[in-house]
Amino acid sequence: MKRIFLVLTALLVITFALVSCDKFMDELVGVEDETTSVNNITTEEKVNERETEPVEDQTSEIITDKDIAKIDINKIVKDGKVIKKHDPALQVWSATMGDYRVHLGIDIECENWATVFSMIDGEVTKIWYDELMGDCVAISNGTYTVVYKNLSAKGINVNEGEKIEIGQSVGQVGDSVVVELADPPHLHLELFMNDVCIDPLEYIIIQGETGNETETETEPETEETTEAEIAEVELDVIVKGGKVVTKHDPDTPIFSESVGDYRVHIGIDIECKENSPVYAMFDGEVTKIWSDALMGNCIAISNGTYVVIYKNLADNTVEGIIEGTKVEIGQMVGYVGASALLELAEEPHLHLELTQNDYSIDPLEYIIGGVENEDETETETETETEETTEAEIAEVDIDTIVAGGKVAKKHDPYTQVWSPTMGDYRVHIGIDIECEMNAPVYSMIDGQVDKIWYDPLMGNCLAISNGTYVVIYKNLADQTANGIEEGSKVSVGQMIGQIGDSAMIELAEEPHLHLEMTKDDISIDPLKYIVE
Repeated sequence: MKRIFLVLTALLVITFALVSCDKFMDELVGVEDETTSVNNITTEEKVNERETEPVEDQTSEIITDKDIAKIDINKIVKDGKVIKKHDPALQVWSATMGDYRVHLGIDIECENWATVFSMIDGEVTKIWYDELMGDCVAISNGTYTVVYKNLSAKGINVNEGEKIEIGQSVGQVGDSVVVELADPPHLHLELFMNDVCIDPLEYIIIQGETGNETETETEPETEETTEAEIAEVELDVIVKGGKVVTKHDPDTPIFSESVGDYRVHIGIDIECKENSPVYAMFDGEVTKIWSDALMGNCIAISNGTYVVIYKNLADNTVEGIIEGTKVEIGQMVGYVGASALLELAEEPHLHLELTQNDYSIDPLEYIIGGVENEDETETETETETEETTEAEIAEVDIDTIVAGGKVAKKHDPYTQVWSPTMGDYRVHIGIDIECEMNAPVYSMIDGQVDKIWYDPLMGNCLAISNGTYVVIYKNLADQTANGIEEGSKVSVGQMIGQIGDSAMIELAEEPHLHLEMTKDDISIDPLKYIVE
């Protein structure tokens, strides 16, 4: 394990150095430096600068080789059929997890233990086990990286560092992917170009796909959608006396009191009395009843086009409500409970989600009432604007936050980047400031210590708020600075803690402070207010 960790760390450092070098060279276009001409050349512009040098032709060939050609799906896995496509924006149903989530990459249904072949020439850069996605292999040619997941551990027949060619056997399809166990046997395949997750189907040929077939399939779907349309309903039809307290927003992370961090919110929360009866919002069939580890007791009702999902229900069920039961609008289906661990700190409420043709949509498009009127909203907005003006903050030098700090990872809520600790690709909210272990950490704003907590993934955390802005410090040491507790007033430059190594999700990285920032509960880039 130590050897693997060292190899991974070395690869990460080399990659970061090469990327930094490329960025530096790009900024110095037109300025030729003989000393750096031996470095890897990754842009056409640099190649053109050295047209007279003998190495130019070789470099061009390397760049060309790094591109990849389209390949027939049967050359990746025989008789494969795509059953789930790549969509990083829209939530789709997960039969295993019993909820809706985005799907990065594609799922190719095939025979169990079917042989998997490489779709590119390259090198096996990593072989690992992911607790959710099972046994995985990554193959890279320097520009593109293909990641194979849900493999059989015993069937993998390549080694890290091994050179591999298109069509060469990588391993076998297994059943190691915990998060997709309910799906039929399949290969989960992801593709990255320069560390950005892209759609693998752009490079895969599927025989028999024609425009006519697409049109033929679309017509019946349009008819079904028309037949299964739903009407708007009053909020009291779903739960009496309810009030919408958290809206549907798949793009903007908001603060979660229960988990102590910021995350997007799919669906709406309807505040009401605990044990309030819950009713069907349209005619349909109970397609699934299950318990989710995070969202508690759940029921899904479908009419073929729309699916409404009720979460955070009570343990006691309504007589006659089982999977397969036909229900009508206004028919009682359950009771509001407190089973959602992810939302325990909130008032009693029903969590409700809605999908159309497997795409997550805003339930409020079909619900009347329960939301503050426009006049109240305008009044609150005016007040918030005044508070924002009063609580504005100034830029600070990075040394004001942590001495000798250097930004190692930037804020990007949209682009998946490699996590050496977790062994996969994920978005990065906030920034990582590399520094010495146990280095003092200082407040970057005047405000109040709003919360001090421990997060299982991000370690020891501390949040400081001035009413408009909230700065969240993560991966801290166990002890806070003297006098720092929840409710303490702090000033810019006041010591609040020290750098630790408590963030389990970032353990493989160098000592660093993970810093996040929000404005009016919306996650923003901290670097807008930090001078490096």
